[in-house]
Amino acid sequence: MRVRWLFLSLIALPGVASADSPNTGEDREVFYINMSVPPLCLLGEVGDEEGQFDMGVLTDRSTGFLRRGLTAPAKRIQGSFCNGPSELNIEAVLMTPEGITGTPRRGFSRGVHFTATASGWTDVPARFRTSETGTQPQATQRRDGPREADILIDVSDFEMNGGPDQRPVASRRYEGAVIVTLAPVP
Repeated sequence: MRVRWLFLSLIALPGVASADSPNTGEDREVFYINMSVPPLCLLGEVGDEEGQFDMGVLTDRSTGFLRRGLTAPAKRIQGSFCNGPSELNIEAVLMTPEGITGTPRRGFSRGVHFTATASGWTDVPARFRTSETGTQPQATQRRDGPREADILIDVSDFEMNGGPDQRPVASRRYEGAVIVTLAPVP
């Protein structure tokens, strides 16, 4: 009885030869290949002028007030990509005169506010306004899935810190900044 059970057990095992199936001498192993691709986002190259917005003279020479309708051509970040879901964020820093400190006299200001916009990555552009305090949810836009596209950066809506009745103090150079971040999201 014991021998009979052992014989039946051997027949039921895979790879064990039985009287009904001849041994072909073949054996096989399967090796699975595993790898991962981490999330990655890269901003492309800036098209021209190393990403500087040269606004020229900011004031109306006859009044000393900030010029109306200040514009600059948009900057293009070419060939940006993310291999999965991503967030585009834009921030901006108030334009201030280089090397000028202290409190300006009444009627003068040391700051020029503006709006920075990043478009082309999501259906809704990301916007940041230097005059707004606190969280600016519209400054971050999310995209589901991978994407490759150009991103356009624009600056607009310039106004004096303190209101339109303020004149900017004299300086050879006013500087501000626009910061663009493209990052993967889980």
